[in-house]
Amino acid sequence: MLLVPLATIHPIRPVAVAFRLCTLWLALHLVGCAALAPQQSAPDADFTVQGKLILSQGGDKAAMRFAWQQTQQDYVIDVWGALGQGRVQLRGNAEVLQVVRGKDVIAAGNPERVMRGQLGWSIPISAIRYWLLGQPSPNTSFANYSAANQSRSVRFKQNSWEVRVELDRRENSSSQEVVPKEVELVREDSAVRIRVSKYMRNMR
Repeated sequence: MLLVPLATIHPIRPVAVAFRLCTLWLALHLVGCAALAPQQSAPDADFTVQGKLILSQGGDKAAMRFAWQQTQQDYVIDVWGALGQGRVQLRGNAEVLQVVRGKDVIAAGNPERVMRGQLGWSIPISAIRYWLLGQPSPNTSFANYSAANQSRSVRFKQNSWEVRVELDRRENSSSQEVVPKEVELVREDSAVRIRVSKYMRNMR
């Protein structure tokens, strides 16, 4: 066996040890941070959600109830004011929206333009289906993602909207299901708050 002379073994300097430890800590820290990054592809689940929608635009503010049913890419959303007044139904997908009052289709076309023209306000419905669960909409860039309180409080920016989501975990027989509690959206002089009273995933 070949022995290395002691004179050729250089002692490890304390500075070198500290540097290596810092490098190791940084690597582990970055791995931990990467684990907090959202999935690039949010779960494409069907769901039913009910709650309250509060809209603020300029100096105007309105509150209404809603019931939303999502089936694959299609949604049906009923929206109404106090005592059921002004009830309308929004039917559509990412490309086309119909506004239905009673049995009549009163408008159809691009979702944002139709909502603004008929309702006086607009919300990004196709993105909110993902935002409800604290996930950015897939295939669209986002920024400033952060998660706190064991990932129950999520923030990010997407499509010019500042998004804040409060989540809860509902115990069931096999796992802890993540459900939305509140979503807050802010863009320029517009703000939207969605308070969820009921959320249920639907089996296909």
